[in-house]
Amino acid sequence: MKKIASFLVAMGMTLGLAAEALAVDFKAGGSFEMGYYYANHSAFTNQPQDRFGAATRIQLRLDAIANENLRGVYQMRVGTTPWGRNGGDGIGPSSGFGIGTQGVNVRTLEAYLSFRWPGTNLKFRMGLMPMSAPQAVKGKYTDSIVMMERAAGLEATYELNKNVSVIAHWMRLDNDGDGVLSNTETSRRHSKMDLILLAVPVKTEAIDVTPWGMYGMVGRNAKFNVGNSPYYLNSENFLPNLPDTAQAAHGKDGRIWWGGLAMDIKALNDWILKGDVIYGHYSADYDAAGMGDAHADSLYDRTGDPKRAGWMFDLQVGYKMDYFTPTLMAFYSTGDDAGDLKNNESGRLPVISNLGGWTSLGGTNSIAATSDGIDRKLMCAQGYAGMWGVMLALEDIRFIDRLTSAFRVLYLRGTNDNEILEDWARRGHAADPWYLGRDDSAWEFNFNHEYKLYENMGLWVELGYIIMDRDTAHEPAGSHALSSKNAYSLFTGFYYRF
Repeated sequence: MKKIASFLVAMGMTLGLAAEALAVDFKAGGSFEMGYYYANHSAFTNQPQDRFGAATRIQLRLDAIANENLRGVYQMRVGTTPWGRNGGDGIGPSSGFGIGTQGVNVRTLEAYLSFRWPGTNLKFRMGLMPMSAPQAVKGKYTDSIVMMERAAGLEATYELNKNVSVIAHWMRLDNDGDGVLSNTETSRRHSKMDLILLAVPVKTEAIDVTPWGMYGMVGRNAKFNVGNSPYYLNSENFLPNLPDTAQAAHGKDGRIWWGGLAMDIKALNDWILKGDVIYGHYSADYDAAGMGDAHADSLYDRTGDPKRAGWMFDLQVGYKMDYFTPTLMAFYSTGDDAGDLKNNESGRLPVISNLGGWTSLGGTNSIAATSDGIDRKLMCAQGYAGMWGVMLALEDIRFIDRLTSAFRVLYLRGTNDNEILEDWARRGHAADPWYLGRDDSAWEFNFNHEYKLYENMGLWVELGYIIMDRDTAHEPAGSHALSSKNAYSLFTGFYYRF
């Protein structure tokens, strides 16, 4: 009997150790956000708009943590969904908040595995994860002008020492052609887009410097979020076309690359000194297939190989004070030249996906960014390509307990050739609101507030106003929809984060 008891005790200890070894800690987090807005952007689209609305966004994140070297991450979202919308029989991310509906509106935002190779300084992430090209000058609403998006890929990070690491990231942004395709499925062929990012962050007590480069191949039919979304990955997005992509020449076998340097100087206490230099280049072989009448109606009779290449420089200077942080931000990005455009070439920086900006109205705000009628992403989706600008701001204003405010003034002016817009207007076409010629400009004003009701709960109040001043010669005769027109938004909402 003693032997049997000893055996059971030993088995219990073994199973206990095994259970402990397989133990996983689950850490949950997320947010519940409810927003209300009154806005008018109809001057930018020259279309009627519902000015008042409400929306909900819920995000839940689950980390399955085995230890400090191994975890799995899953994040999902409901919304952003306007109240009262059923949409698509209650199916889709912007549906399910109408009367009597049971929305199928949960979508996956992130799903990836993160681990360290045993006994090394090599870390991996693989799956669907957030990805941004390196950039030092970051706003409240954006990390990168070139690329800030969730994408499926594989990332490897090797820490050479405490100051230097190497990051290699491969991502597949689009692939609609897996498997054997029939002869009728031509639109699914050449639909892949792959990018490879290589960065070498160097961090010291005095300065952080990150040289980086990114290279990709773009299939003729590669795209995502087609329709009204500005985030096309197909070749047309990188061509020297005006914002009306239907009037663009097509390209095939696209090649795209960027090189950049991000710098953050930390040697001076309380000072903010940051800057970036970015160059991007896209080229493809001209492809007349599928052009139809679009080519005949294009701005010029262009049949040359398409190319788009441009620069962007930015600089941020600020000083952290007791009650606020005054900052000055300036940037310059190259624009299109009429002579080059006739040769099917563009001078703008290629931009893949920029979900935000430096301001809360022309960029994006807290929750109403995808609400009905006030889609911020459509307002400045080109990532400030073809513009220069200066922004003065007072960030982190804290005169009242629990209240944090920000005041921003942004001035924008185009760097695109006026002749392009004038010729475009003579043909009866209205350009995108944010395709600015050298004589076009805009002002934006933000006065935003966040008040903490509890440790994890707060209230937003955000006010934005845009004054657009466009040359009347840059619009079709009798239109002038965008000349000296304004847009405004008043947004308030509550959030609970955990």
